[in-house]
Amino acid sequence: MVREHNELYDITSDEEKKELISTLVKEIQIYPEGESAMPLKSMKFNFPVYKDGKEVREIFLNNSTNVETLVSLYRK
Repeated sequence: MVREHNELYDITSDEEKKELISTLVKEIQIYPEGESAMPLKSMKFNFPVYKDGKEVREIFLNNSTNVETLVSLYRK
């Protein structure tokens, strides 16, 4: 499944990628530059997501309750 996603993503144009993100994400709020170490303040989605066992459409991001994860993907 991941391989098929990667292959499809690789041939998708930048405009199509932008349209996909616009379909999934309703709104993103960011902190003014230099106000926070983590620039994202909140995200609103066009569909429900699960957070803390509840269905929500908005996630508030802050340094005290969230863990940031970085993943590096590469193709062999």
